[in-house]
Amino acid sequence: GNISEPEMDTYLDLLDNMMEELTFMPKKAPDLLIYLRGSLDTVLKRISLRGRPYEQIQDNPGLLDYYKHLHNRYDSWFESYDKSDTLVINIDEIDINDSKDAKYVMQLIHDKLKR
Repeated sequence: GNISEPEMDTYLDLLDNMMEELTFMPKKAPDLLIYLRGSLDTVLKRISLRGRPYEQIQDNPGLLDYYKHLHNRYDSWFESYDKSDTLVINIDEIDINDSKDAKYVMQLIHDKLKR
């Protein structure tokens, strides 16, 4: 089902709290956050291609509203992310199933991690 705004806020608060509590860990954040940014149309096409029945909007039309809501929130969440370096990959232009694109993405990641 859908998560309410207060539930999402609670989730994010808990996540922040857990990150602070992991003092025994040598590193509390990933080396790199990769954001696969794309239009809602591209995201929906990829979900359809993935083929998981429980993700399909044809089987559950209410999912479309949920996907729209999530899609609209990702950019603002990403803009506030400050736990590690980030890399944005535009999935409207990149298809990891294409070998040239896959090599390009791997090079982007490698280059970013090198810095």
